[in-house]
Amino acid sequence: MRRVVRAFVCAAAAGFGLSMNAVGGAHAAGAMAVGTCAAYGYAFDYASADAARTAAQAKCTGGQCRVVMMLRHSCAAFAIDGHQPCGPHG
Repeated sequence: MRRVVRAFVCAAAAGFGLSMNAVGGAHAAGAMAVGTCAAYGYAFDYASADAARTAAQAKCTGGQCRVVMMLRHSCAAFAIDGHQPCGPHG
């Protein structure tokens, strides 16, 4: 019984170590670009901030798009009024 418990604890510890390694090695740079009339583009899980900025800018399909948020190991939200897409946003 003692061997079974020890084996289980060792397997659990190894699994936890592998999962923490995967989390630590994740790419976590992101960006959001916003343009006129509900145009937006976003990028996440990039290796560098410059790569995320370029990807977000390229994904923004509307006019006058500019990068408004740069993220690293964090999150953000963007809201558009569905009845007035060219109106306020945040």
